[in-house]
Amino acid sequence: MSARVFISCGQATPEERSAAAAVKGWFKRKGFNAYVAIQAQSLADVNSGIIGELKRADYYVFIDFRRERLIGKSSSRSKRSKCRGSLFTNQELAIAFLLQFEHVVFLQQEGVERNGLLQYMGSNAEEFTKPKEVLPLVKKLVTARRWHPSYTRHLAVGETRWSEPVLYGDHTGGRHVRAFYVDVHNRRHELGALSAIARLESVVHPDGTFQTDVDRSPLKATGQPGYTQLIWPESYATWDCLAVSMEEPPKVFLNSALDLIPRTPIITATGEYVLTYEVFAVNFPVLRFEIKLSVSDDPTTTTAILLKSPAEPAKSP
Repeated sequence: MSARVFISCGQATPEERSAAAAVKGWFKRKGFNAYVAIQAQSLADVNSGIIGELKRADYYVFIDFRRERLIGKSSSRSKRSKCRGSLFTNQELAIAFLLQFEHVVFLQQEGVERNGLLQYMGSNAEEFTKPKEVLPLVKKLVTARRWHPSYTRHLAVGETRWSEPVLYGDHTGGRHVRAFYVDVHNRRHELGALSAIARLESVVHPDGTFQTDVDRSPLKATGQPGYTQLIWPESYATWDCLAVSMEEPPKVFLNSALDLIPRTPIITATGEYVLTYEVFAVNFPVLRFEIKLSVSDDPTTTTAILLKSPAEPAKSP
């Protein structure tokens, strides 16, 4: 998935809404996945929309428009009355502060008084006079700071590789297999990915059949005694995502925690399959990725390639 940009921007007037739409459109044209926060109507909107998007975001853009004048407040520089900023935008800023964004852009309309967290987080905010000035400022700052659509501050898929044929044994017995390993990186510098687990989510068969009644048990942590592991900050961990049988081609197994004997293969015929996986860790959004598996009768020629991350599954109504 492209890097996510959370755009916190007041939208009280047509000019403000136009500025927000222009910023979102520019990010999308640059290859980013941009989200503009809108006024929440309920607690459910806040939880599922705003907070959820902030947790998934990689970059944060804060655009603070003027609101009503504050009585008795004036600027020592311009003698103009000071104004309150956008309340809703500043509430989002407080949540963003807790989520510890590394890459942020702060824009503030001239005359807004800086109170609370904004005194510190927005101390170097770029000022603008009119909403039409917002987009050029965002372009300038984002370009200067080299924001890139491939960046993520969360979990990301790294290298993939096949093992040599090995004798794998677990609670269901022993198998002679060739395993496919996938590295998962933690891009945060200050937060470890605790209790990280990976699972197979679905399989698309060569005839297009979409199968979700698969073994969704935790997958084996490569080189570790169990299925759950810690991914240290700015480090990675590896999972056995699948295992091709060397003795019974074209069977493909999972090295998983499922406690059924004998182990049942997830694939038993040749052809091209798409397998979708999910990785979960405490305080991290779910990482989803796909593998295209081309299964042959010769286990040494079966291939697997990483596809781009799929879209998120639709939310239940």
